Amino acid sequence: MKQFYAFILAVLGLSAAATNHQVQVGSNFFNPAVLSISVGDTVTWTQVSGTHNVNGSTTTFSSNPVSFGNGSPAGGTWTYSFVFTTGGTYAYQCDPHAAMMIGSITVTAPCTDLFFSEYLEGSSNNKALEIYNPTNAPINLSTYSVKAYNNGGTTVSNSLTLPNKTLAAHDVYVIANPTAVAGILGTSDTTSTVTYFNGDDAIVLFKGTDTLDIIGKVGFDPGTNWTVGTGATSEYTLVRKAAINQGQLNWTVGATEWDVYPQNTATYLGGHTSNCGGGSVATPGLRPIGTLRGVDANGVADSLNAVVAITGVVTSIDFDGNTGYGFYFQDATGGISAFRSADLPNYTSPLRGDSLYIHGVIGQFNGLTQIVPDSIAVWGTNKPLPSPLVITAMDETNEGELVRMNNMTATTWPSSWSGSGQNVTISDGTNSFTMRIDADCNLWNSAQPAGLFDVLGVVGQFDNSSPYTSGYQIFPRDTNDIIPVVATSPTVRFVGGSATVLEGNVSHTIKMSVQP
Repeated sequence: MKQFYAFILAVLGLSAAATNHQVQVGSNFFNPAVLSISVGDTVTWTQVSGTHNVNGSTTTFSSNPVSFGNGSPAGGTWTYSFVFTTGGTYAYQCDPHAAMMIGSITVTAPCTDLFFSEYLEGSSNNKALEIYNPTNAPINLSTYSVKAYNNGGTTVSNSLTLPNKTLAAHDVYVIANPTAVAGILGTSDTTSTVTYFNGDDAIVLFKGTDTLDIIGKVGFDPGTNWTVGTGATSEYTLVRKAAINQGQLNWTVGATEWDVYPQNTATYLGGHTSNCGGGSVATPGLRPIGTLRGVDANGVADSLNAVVAITGVVTSIDFDGNTGYGFYFQDATGGISAFRSADLPNYTSPLRGDSLYIHGVIGQFNGLTQIVPDSIAVWGTNKPLPSPLVITAMDETNEGELVRMNNMTATTWPSSWSGSGQNVTISDGTNSFTMRIDADCNLWNSAQPAGLFDVLGVVGQFDNSSPYTSGYQIFPRDTNDIIPVVATSPTVRFVGGSATVLEGNVSHTIKMSVQP
């Protein structure tokens, strides 16, 4: 009953504070096209010209949490309103002008109380739970508890009442198994037997007698574990997605709310990345790009299929050239390709110098390690690029990075230009390398460079068979990346000399300084 009354009060609170956001619909535009709103807010579209509609159906946009829309396109003046009661990211379009009339709405659910932000079920006793405070205010933990219901039981097997301690806004509280490894214990705030779970045990977060969040199903034994995305509640680390802003009592929904990481991943303990507004958001989940670069003996990325967050600067043009991504991205530890078949609504024109936060999954295509973004935040523009790394060979150690290769000659060049790109051969006089000229680069259809030149570019790879250990290519970004080597005339300066007479012959020693 307490939960029911709390729900009614929450709805009343939302209604009282709800906002009606206005969007104009005109000749080939939604204005504004991108909105961020709160759960319970209304969006009202008003047509001012043309013949259009609003289509946010899950049939058209399968990732929308729910459908909305006003039906078929219509002319004249009309209005359409929709109340967004479910958090998430929504896309919508005008059907007859879908190529140019696309909108995006981010709906933030209430960030009002604690929820589980991480669940670690590793080998042996490497187990932990993390609880997150999504609010903008500190919360005293003394009224909260965690209880475990093991093996399908309906009575509590182990429990922990949280201490009389204040948890700061957007901070986390970590509970570890008492015999976990030092890396987990060093991040924990306490240890408890409530972490004696093994994948088929339900874990519940309470505030007093009210249930806030559940992992699994109380009273149900799934056998070995519950499936969660590409993983499960055993032998995996689960991290709550950044878009999740509250606990979930329906495990059918809750099982979809986690990012999945390999067994014994403890990198993310100690902080949580969340979309909850206000205050500072901890981002311990950020991975240095260099930590994603490892490969096995066959050239397969160690980080393949990992869900990660990275930050850095765009170092290239968008080699995709269409409604998708094909750019390179770098931080202080390494570089990586960013690929996506379709642009995200909020980031459609990647430019060199863009400072980005990217969240996505690590993939690999013909040996090239890449991140496939599911969200991008622009943190700045026109940022300085890293200095090109001078290299004499391309391999996995510099794949994805901005580099420079000096004193090259072009030994092959296209006689005709077609397709998405052309490979040319360049040489340093001893070794040959592949330079890939993409059709979206303004070097396309250009004349062959004469003589020696230095080339700047990003290192890619195209190797379509295992082992993926060859096929590295340098991608120049524009004509400025081909730098002619200008010969200089040396200056000779005599700095000394001597002569010696030997049996009528004279031996001369001359000392010279040559610049450069």
